Formats: sequence, structure tokens, C-alpha cells
Amino acid sequence: MRKEQELNELTRGAIQNVIDNDNSIPEGTLRFLKKALGNNHGKQKRELITTKEACAILGVNPVTLRRYERRGIISAIRYNKRRIRWDKDDILELKYSGSYDCMDAA
Repeated sequence: MRKEQELNELTRGAIQNVIDNDNSIPEGTLRFLKKALGNNHGKQKRELITTKEACAILGVNPVTLRRYERRGIISAIRYNKRRIRWDKDDILELKYSGSYDCMDAA
């Protein structure tokens, strides 16, 4: 188990080194890597945005965004029926994956 932990730390260090020094990595990939590393040891504060802000980032209608949620493509944080927030990192990850562009046709 100890060797496994050492390897995990070495791997994390190598990935962090690439993140810090390689300027050619696309922004979406950087966000994914940082999220996967779990900086702050899982105590990251999520930046929550409104439906309007999420739609502006993705360039979609609010109905489409809620359809993505129903299909399980993205998750919403619901305070009550009318107050919905979205994790900005999840929205950006969806945007940079490019996979949502053709989902409406299905």
C-alpha cells in the first residue's frame, strides 16, 4: 500500500508539473486535470452560476439546458423549484468537450 501511495504522489506531482509548465494544453483539459487532481484535497469551493449564465456560456436556451439535466448530461443544484444553480466547471467542461452540440437532434 505504501508503494501505491508513493506512486500516486509521484503521478500527482508529474501531472501538476505539466499543468504548471505546458502552455499548449487547452483550457478545458486543464480544468479537467485540476479537478481530477482534487486540489485543496477535495475541499474546493464550487463556483455556482445561474441558468442564464450557464446558457450564455454554452449558447443554448434554458429549456435545452434543463433537457441536458434530465438526460443526465449535467447536474443542477436545486435550492427549490425555481432557484437552480449550475457548477461553472461542469458547464465549461461540457462546452469544451464539444459533445453537446449535436445532442439536441436526438
